[in-house]
Amino acid sequence: MNTDVSPNRPTVTIGLPVWNGEHYLAGCIDALLAQTYQDYELIISDNGSTDRTGEICLEYAARDPRIRYVRQPVNMGPFKNYNFLLDEAKGEFFMWAPVDDRWSPNFVEELHKTLVENSDTVGAQGDWVIIGPDDEPMTQPDVFEEMQRDSRLGRILPLAWRHYMGLLFYGLFRTEVLRRFGMRSLPLAKNYARHCEYPVLYFLGSVGKIRTNRNAHFLYRRHPDQDSNRSYPLRVSLALELGFILGVPIAVWEGCRSPWAAFRACLGITGKRLSYLGGQLLRLPQRLKRLSRARRPQSSSL
Repeated sequence: MNTDVSPNRPTVTIGLPVWNGEHYLAGCIDALLAQTYQDYELIISDNGSTDRTGEICLEYAARDPRIRYVRQPVNMGPFKNYNFLLDEAKGEFFMWAPVDDRWSPNFVEELHKTLVENSDTVGAQGDWVIIGPDDEPMTQPDVFEEMQRDSRLGRILPLAWRHYMGLLFYGLFRTEVLRRFGMRSLPLAKNYARHCEYPVLYFLGSVGKIRTNRNAHFLYRRHPDQDSNRSYPLRVSLALELGFILGVPIAVWEGCRSPWAAFRACLGITGKRLSYLGGQLLRLPQRLKRLSRARRPQSSSL
């Protein structure tokens, strides 16, 4: 167990972006404070919450000097909030900690060890399990080992096809490498956060490896209020998919300056997203029919 805490510059920064997260916030902070690795700072950026988020954060910050609570005067949107935390980080290593997720107590310690021991590695993640609203496990533990391959294309091409590979985004990374790209909106869909973790991972995979450490465990929560459960109008869905396709080669190019790698990544993501769009278009008549029925006036016997 690491019990040494640096008085000036912590080794790890944990960034917790939150907006109206009172339901899961205390459990999230408790899981982070329970980490066996102690040399970290926890920065909480409250994106203009209107619930008890601020009150909860202030209570924890008063008890632990490693916690810094920042309340943004207005809701900046997710990109600026995530990047604010990255910009404020003092640690050599950085991780984003979503308010509704959880981590094993050794999560930071194990991933920090992986990064220190492997100079070719830009990030690390543990195995992952999906949990439900009340912490109930919904899947068996799984891992993504593709992004620790020696081949750059071997690392980035699976991102187009492996389901849930976006969970690698919530690992631990070298701060300076992550800052070179940050979190960005997709082209054509600047006001929407869906898919935005993937360009970051394409960039990181183009720079180096993201290793898996099976001793650390990440618990990703699925619940009804998530953005991934939202239904968007067809116009927005098309913008998100096309923005995804455009954003990937840009990320790869910035990571390695290889036209071939950017081209191959573009082909891979284009095939996957066009396949997805084709399925959506095939289901469009059924959706329109359901919508028409919902709008039809109901008969009444009165």
